[in-house]
Amino acid sequence: MTSTPVRRLDMIRAILVGLVIALSGLFSIPPSLASDYRYELRPGDEVRITVYKEPEMSGTFRVSATGSISIPGIGELKTMGMTAEELRVAAISALSARHYTNPDVAMEIVKYGPVFIMGDVRNPGRQEYIPGLTVTQLVAIAGGYPLLASVSDGSALSRDADRQRQDLASAQHNYAVQTVKRARLIAERDGEKELPALSELENLVGKERLEQIKSAERHLMRTRAEEEAQRMQLRVSQQKEVEKSKVALEEQLIATRRLRDIVDVDLKNIKELKERGLTASTRVLDLERMSSDTDMRLNNTIALIAQSNQTRINIELEIKRSSEERRITLAEQLIEVETELATLRRRITDATEFLNNHGYALPSPSGPQAEIVRSFTLVREASPEQVAVNGNDPVLPGDVLIVTRETMTQPAGLGAAPLNTQDPRTRVGSLPPSQD
Repeated sequence: MTSTPVRRLDMIRAILVGLVIALSGLFSIPPSLASDYRYELRPGDEVRITVYKEPEMSGTFRVSATGSISIPGIGELKTMGMTAEELRVAAISALSARHYTNPDVAMEIVKYGPVFIMGDVRNPGRQEYIPGLTVTQLVAIAGGYPLLASVSDGSALSRDADRQRQDLASAQHNYAVQTVKRARLIAERDGEKELPALSELENLVGKERLEQIKSAERHLMRTRAEEEAQRMQLRVSQQKEVEKSKVALEEQLIATRRLRDIVDVDLKNIKELKERGLTASTRVLDLERMSSDTDMRLNNTIALIAQSNQTRINIELEIKRSSEERRITLAEQLIEVETELATLRRRITDATEFLNNHGYALPSPSGPQAEIVRSFTLVREASPEQVAVNGNDPVLPGDVLIVTRETMTQPAGLGAAPLNTQDPRTRVGSLPPSQD
């Protein structure tokens, strides 16, 4: 691992090299553009006019919104479409028309209209224009690109970025865990026996970690299914035992009713014999006692059958109640998981936006490395359309430069492609971030 002092030294060296490259041509027009470079005065520009021996005509004048300047003793001069030299010639002509002999006029632009930059730079907004300004130089004036994740300057921003990266990693891991849990709950609810692939989560936690999470949820799903199957088997066994007991009681009821019928016939016959004096009273009493016992046994059997029916109904209700409770529990757990996933999505979005807005790359945990590629577009006052440009193209007052960042992936171990200043897309590292 590279030590902090070495990393800082590399960062400082990269920044200095970038500044030298970016600012080397800041005050000169690029050779390729020098031959046809022409700056026309624009509203907001300020010009200093010096008329020899005429101080009341000399001074600094601002180009109005209508494209003209008003000079005491000369009047209003149109500037639209003129260069400073052409305006100087126009002023000489105006003085000559007022019978000035060989007027000597000097003119220079002391302040230009602003340019604007937005997008992926450290200090977006309004910037002062300098003659010969190019896209690359404007990016440098705006502070360069935000610091990359591999560069730490010990600032509060870097510490915030570290915290955001940690929170992002934690949120991504928890999001994967909760997503697999949701898949398991849905599978349990729908009676499925296996989890879906969920391969999209590999971008968050990697393939190996995803398999570990899924393995834990599979084990839990199997355990819960086995426990539920055991409870169901126990209730089914209880149902079968109650049904067998009911069948036995119904057979006993039939037998008891037959016995009572026999006893009733015998009792009737004995009573007739007793009226004739052919049997003893004790015989009648014994049969009456037997009849009473049979009736009691009959009533007990009927009560036991009713109890068996109620037990069977209770077991059926318990099965339904258990199934409904399980369904409600799964629904409540799914709501909890969805709520947690929504919170994690917000955390991931917030951390990702923070890191993206400050130029921190977000590499995939599964191997490919993220590469940031920036492209430039210009919007000119004359046309609202965005035009793709490259680093050497000129920027004029009133222009709006838009710097857009794209994230590309490349196989691990491959470095960024070399800088091509003619390509509107510029890769990370082509312009090291300058210091504030």
